[in-house]
Amino acid sequence: KIVEQNENTQKLLERLKKLLALASSDNIHESELATLKANQLLLEHNLDLSKKGHNETEDIVYVARVLEAPRKSAKHVAIYEILKTFFVSPVFNHGRGLFYLEVIGDKTSVELADYVAHFLNHELDLLWKKTQKENPAFKGKSSKHSFFSGVARGYVEKIEKQKSTLASGPDLIVINKNIHKNLRIVYPRIGHSSLSQGKHNEEAHQAGKLKGTHLSIKCSVSLTAKKKAK
Repeated sequence: KIVEQNENTQKLLERLKKLLALASSDNIHESELATLKANQLLLEHNLDLSKKGHNETEDIVYVARVLEAPRKSAKHVAIYEILKTFFVSPVFNHGRGLFYLEVIGDKTSVELADYVAHFLNHELDLLWKKTQKENPAFKGKSSKHSFFSGVARGYVEKIEKQKSTLASGPDLIVINKNIHKNLRIVYPRIGHSSLSQGKHNEEAHQAGKLKGTHLSIKCSVSLTAKKKAK
């Protein structure tokens, strides 16, 4: 049964990889359809898991350390927020002289979120540099922090809007309960973590929000990536 489950996981991941590749298409119509289909597959997968309840291998909870760095930044918080849309529970933890970001959930969602975290760690820096060239007035930590929070807001709002068209309210509640249950299995007691944003630059935030609305997760052939965050 475990072998069968692993095969199903790999098949689903391959389908999701192909859709994410299409989601990065320059054709806006093709990109939106691919993103919608990827969300539909993830929703159906998580709803199926949630409705099975406690059931042998289906009840296994997976944990992966996806990023680590000397200190937590606004970019990492943005990645944390975006990862929530992939049906995992992201968690910040701290070790000696570093922090790390973990994701908790079922095997498929965790493996996909692992890839997404590494992609975003690189992509968000590129988006910030591009935006700075477009808006030379965006300087300093306040602009950068506001930009990254805007990217997360824009992407999350886009995905949540799609989810509301793909699943009913009760179904989403069932999925969220299952995600929360998985988190509590790994961390029965967990607090809230935040990052002080300092001054807010609304113009930079809105620029980030626009970038987030158009952000696509470009999937490569392999889901493997380097573990270290810059």
